[in-house]
Amino acid sequence: MPDENPSGLGAFDLPLRLPGQYFDKEANLHYNYHREYDPSIGRYVESDPMGLRAGLNTYGYVSGDALTRIDPMGLKAQICCKKIPRWWIPAAHCFVNEVSEASCCGSKTRRVGLQGPPPWGSSKYKDAGEVKTNDPFDNPKESNCSDWNTDCGVSGCIDAEIAKYPSPSVYGIVGSNSNTFAGTIARACNLAGPDDTWPTPGWHDDPAKSK
Repeated sequence: MPDENPSGLGAFDLPLRLPGQYFDKEANLHYNYHREYDPSIGRYVESDPMGLRAGLNTYGYVSGDALTRIDPMGLKAQICCKKIPRWWIPAAHCFVNEVSEASCCGSKTRRVGLQGPPPWGSSKYKDAGEVKTNDPFDNPKESNCSDWNTDCGVSGCIDAEIAKYPSPSVYGIVGSNSNTFAGTIARACNLAGPDDTWPTPGWHDDPAKSK
């Protein structure tokens, strides 16, 4: 049991544990919004609601690195990249995937990406890119996704970068495109980049100009 009288001045209730956790006396576990954490084994007692998209160990807490990383809500944000479904385009479209609920950090469950104009994407602009939330094409289950960022401030960072990015914006297949948008957010918000499964042209480009 935790020490409820650390200063020796009398017992008092101190239910706070790791960031985002609250001690549940009835269950003898740490309530962590979406899951409960068991300090005796150093992991969650419920599997990650994201399933295997969260990693092979769906019960783990911050990849076993609790000294330097936190998981204040039990959930997080990442970059996902999906193969463009045209055989003659050997490249991927990247987007931001965030999973949570409104809480102390104001996080959201959302997928945010930049869509090109038809026929390249679902932008409402005929000759410009459009930042869109929860577009059906941005499906993590059909994508290769990076490691999670579990920092509490990542959602606010993503909000700030979305607000700064022009929409509509100049769009090009190999220039400023969806990967430029995802790369801009990834660099600003410390999200791991895509793997090398498919090329991601535009990832390292400067943010697109307003259209």
